[in-house]
Amino acid sequence: MEKSLPVLLLIVLCGCTADVQQQVDETKAGGVAQQALADWIAENKNSPDAKQIQGAILDSISVEGDSIHVVLVNDNSSSIEHFAYFNVYLDLDYQVVKVVRGPDMVE
Repeated sequence: MEKSLPVLLLIVLCGCTADVQQQVDETKAGGVAQQALADWIAENKNSPDAKQIQGAILDSISVEGDSIHVVLVNDNSSSIEHFAYFNVYLDLDYQVVKVVRGPDMVE
């Protein structure tokens, strides 16, 4: 039993460390994503995509491996249901790695 105690402690500590790494400052991640969206809109201001995504709000934040995935959405519904999406991928230091416009959901 004495030999299994260090193994048990290691398992518990590793589990706790993994949980700490999964914690995300959602306010910071959302703010960085909103700034990335504003920059993208400024660079693509004449694009119909820019008009559709303008005014997007935070939809979700998740950790995917070594990155934080922030999804912003704008409801463009009129006669049809149309949600425009903007995906921002951050590293764990909240630096933008890439942005992806779309895909949209149209029903």
